[in-house]
Amino acid sequence: MSMKHIVVILCLLTVQVAVQAQQQDVIIASFEQGDVEKLSQYFDENIDLTVLQNEGIYSKAQSKVILKNFFSSNSPAKFTSQHQGGSENSRYVIGNLSSNGKSYRVYFLFKKSNEKTIIQKIRIEHDK
Repeated sequence: MSMKHIVVILCLLTVQVAVQAQQQDVIIASFEQGDVEKLSQYFDENIDLTVLQNEGIYSKAQSKVILKNFFSSNSPAKFTSQHQGGSENSRYVIGNLSSNGKSYRVYFLFKKSNEKTIIQKIRIEHDK
């Protein structure tokens, strides 16, 4: 493989990582704003969703309703990312959501599918 091929491959990988990071930033911003409509554009067909005591595998439509109910009584004020990691095809973010004087621990699991970041899992728990 020539140096030119290596440079092209590295450039393509850099662009893919940047696009995935931008999509992840949009997801986090949508979550912080409580914008379930925008957030749901990144939902997988079924999501492993935990919102406080409500836990299960839900469809996109069910997940939207559950998150809308959460945000209607817990207006988000600020989301702070505390830890991120993963691999090229799967990433996670752990952070804290401040809302109405309460703090929640939030976990997202993303996968890359056809150049798009897809949310597979969201956990929202009381911060201890």
